[in-house]
This record gives sequence, structure tokens and C-alpha cells, in this order.
Amino acid sequence: MASAAKLITVPGDGPQPADLLIVGEAPGRHEEAWSTCIKCKAEMSREDSTRCYCGGELRSTPKPFVGESGKMLTRELAKVGLDRGKIRVDNVVNVRPPDNDLKRLGELGLSMDDFIDHTLEMINKTQPKVIVPTGNTALAMLCEVK
Repeated sequence: MASAAKLITVPGDGPQPADLLIVGEAPGRHEEAWSTCIKCKAEMSREDSTRCYCGGELRSTPKPFVGESGKMLTRELAKVGLDRGKIRVDNVVNVRPPDNDLKRLGELGLSMDDFIDHTLEMINKTQPKVIVPTGNTALAMLCEVK
């Protein structure tokens, strides 16, 4: 795998085990920049600032599905009575590829095959009853994992 200094790993979020596992492709800039305020514990993107609105320092706490797709996911789950806090969300690729383009993983010294173990571990630790892939890449990776 490529040097950890170049990459920010975005871990999954939610309980393990969980009955429902929602799996996406890879984190984007919002997920990579997600932070928690040391002072008030507010969560936000630190793309434009290193300080919270309360003046507290932001600590990097990358989290999946917090950008626009994540907001939509949370809304849609609520509409059908599902609490996102009881669901595990993760990505088959847990680092942000250049320009969010998985074809460019090679620039980081990585390939999709480098994330098979991550995907297996995600499933084994979560022990879901249902896995919902969001998109072709997640579906393809989950179909390859045995």
C-alpha cells in the first residue's frame, strides 16, 4: 500500500455489529475533511477553517457519507424510519482517490485489489443481515469478495 503520509484513511461509521451495512465507493473531499471540535464536540467539515464556530480547535475525524450524498442518505433513511446511528456505513475504498477518480488510484500506488481485505474485514466485523451497495463500484467489489 502507498505511504500513509500521503493518504487519509476514512474509517467506517456506525455500530459493529449492525443489521444493515451500507457500502459506498470511496470518500470524497467532505468525508476526508470531516472534523470534531475539541471544545463543543460539534462535527463539521474543516475545508475552510481550523476553528469551530465556538472558537475551539477542530480535530480531524474523517467520516463516510457526510457530504451531499450522505445528507441525502440520512434524510431517506429517516423517511423509512431507519436511524442512521444504528446502521454501519463504509466504503469499499477507504481513501480518497485523486479527483475522486478510482481510475487514478495507481497514482497513489494502489489498485482496487488493495481494498479486498478492507472489504472482507468490514463485512466480518459488521456481521450484517443486509448489505446495500450504493453504486456500481461497491456492487462489483462486493460481488468479487468471497
